[in-house]
Amino acid sequence: ELSDDPELGARMFGEPEATLRLGVKGKGRLVAYYENICALVDSLGVCKNLAENMNILDYEKTARLVEAVTGIELSPREIEAIGERIVNLERVYIAREGVRSIHDTLPQRFFREPLGKGPSAGHIIELETMLKEYYRVRGWDEGTGLPTPEKLKELGLSDVLEDMQSRGILPSR
Repeated sequence: ELSDDPELGARMFGEPEATLRLGVKGKGRLVAYYENICALVDSLGVCKNLAENMNILDYEKTARLVEAVTGIELSPREIEAIGERIVNLERVYIAREGVRSIHDTLPQRFFREPLGKGPSAGHIIELETMLKEYYRVRGWDEGTGLPTPEKLKELGLSDVLEDMQSRGILPSR
C-alpha cells in the first residue's frame, strides 16, 4: 500500500508527497506508473486485485511473471514500455473520438467547495497542478492532452502518428 509512505514516494516517484493521500507533488508520476503497470497486467489477463495482493505490481516482478508464463525474457524497462504503449494507444483511440485535455476533469465543486468533514476536511483538489505534471511525465501536449509526435515515435508507434496526422488530430511536420 502506498498511502502515507513518504519514503516510498521519494524512492519510487522522486517526491515524498506523491504517496500521501492529499499530496499533490509527484501524483502525475504515480498515476502514470500505475496506469502503465495496470495496463500491462490487464493485457496478461491477471486480476489487478490479485496482482496487488501477491505484490507483483512492479516492472521487475512482472518481467519475471511474463518470462515464467511465456518463456520470453524482457527487462523491467521493456515491460514498462509495453504498458506505456498500451496507455498511449488508449489515449490515441479516444482522441479519435474527440477526447482532449478539456475532458480530463472533475465536477467543479471538487475545486471550489472544501470538504466539510472527515480526514479530508478543508481540502480541495488541485487537479491542474497534477494534470500538468502528468502530461509532462507522459510526454503529452499540455494544451491538448495528446501524445506528442516525439512520444509516439519513441514508443515505436510511427504508424499511429501517421494515422493521427492524416486525420488532422496531430499536426504534420
